Amino acid sequence: MKKIVPFLIMILLLTSMRFNDSIARLFEQDNLETVFVDMNGEIPELVVSVYPNPVHDGKINIITSQHIKSIKLLTIVGSVVFDEEYVAGITSVQLDLDKLNKGLYLLKVEFSKENIYTEKIMVK
Repeated sequence: MKKIVPFLIMILLLTSMRFNDSIARLFEQDNLETVFVDMNGEIPELVVSVYPNPVHDGKINIITSQHIKSIKLLTIVGSVVFDEEYVAGITSVQLDLDKLNKGLYLLKVEFSKENIYTEKIMVK
């Protein structure tokens, strides 16, 4: 019974939701993308893909729909281990993380339109 309740709640929420075009576009997105949706159901133009996560081979790819201004990688306690600024027009970057210790890091991507994207990265 406990397993059925969350499922029923999800069904009720989905059926009561207005399934407009922006929500339909959200479900059509590739599984690698992180899509931001505002409270009105609109999908802004910022889409970020960060993969693979967790990092196994020492490399991580960042692909975005906006121009990357800078990328920072921080330890979980806030020490900066990578900080790079990019020229206008860059929308994809591959970072080499071979020299990092195994553990949890924070990836911070700043865009030219003043948007900031943050994600936890696990290096194995």
